[in-house]
Amino acid sequence: MAAGDVKEGASVWATSTSAAGARTASSMSGTTGRSLLAGWFITATATLATTTSRSAIFTVSATSPDAGTLSYQWQVSTNSGVSFSNLSNGSGISGVTTTTLTLTSLTTSEDTYRYRVVVTNTKSGVTNSETSTAATLTVNGAISFSAPAAISTTYGVAASSSSLTATGGTGNKTFSLSPSATGISINATTGIVSVSSSAARRSTTSFTITATDEAGATATQSISITVATGTSSITLTVPGTPRKGGTFTLSAVTSSTGTVAFRAKGRIISGCAARNVNAGTLTATCTWKPISHGAQSITASYSSNDSDWGNASSSRE
Repeated sequence: MAAGDVKEGASVWATSTSAAGARTASSMSGTTGRSLLAGWFITATATLATTTSRSAIFTVSATSPDAGTLSYQWQVSTNSGVSFSNLSNGSGISGVTTTTLTLTSLTTSEDTYRYRVVVTNTKSGVTNSETSTAATLTVNGAISFSAPAAISTTYGVAASSSSLTATGGTGNKTFSLSPSATGISINATTGIVSVSSSAARRSTTSFTITATDEAGATATQSISITVATGTSSITLTVPGTPRKGGTFTLSAVTSSTGTVAFRAKGRIISGCAARNVNAGTLTATCTWKPISHGAQSITASYSSNDSDWGNASSSRE
């Protein structure tokens, strides 16, 4: 191999990165082949896709066959490869004479730009340059999606939003929800927000949905979630026909644990101001001895032990 040739096996790679420079998966792989100048040609034919405001990195790997000195010059074409010009370091561009070209804060105006690198091997004053095949940069528009309708439910009743459709960006999108809250979650693929029956009672609260694409670009929308106090229930049973001097057992079946106050004609029945609800049967009982004849209004008022549940009452004549 003549002095100044670039060794076979050189390749160009391209990766998409976040604006902060966090590298993501490789988007382009390089191949090699002979040049028309009897050297070894560096080639990389592929498309690197990213999203506006994000970054892109192109990297070249080459080895001198004769321990020569390699130098690099990255070039860009803004007219679909008709002509190329040397890049200079500046706003949003760095590494133009190194193995790594970094482009930051990309905009859609740079969509379809093509990039290539000229690698020069210098040995004992003899130089030989080889040029890579150009790679096309795709810069997609920003992610956009509409906020889902607010979710309003009551404690103990599950609810969910509609799925989200996000446009723009690069590749598939994933969804996340913040802040975190027990019983409230989001499907990372569909963007459906779910409120489980165990979600705590809360006044209207704003949550943030974030959509993230494969290039690390993000977009956010808010969703309001309300979990109102749960609806409790109580069923009062009065056996037989109450008569003065008799003894009757009143019973009330509730929806959860707590206490029940029993009243006759609007007055608390002696010993029944706060009868505990049995945790197993969810039943509270009261022994009642009517003190007058005739129809009487009996009321059972339930107070839940759990603040997530509301109170309830039931009456019988």
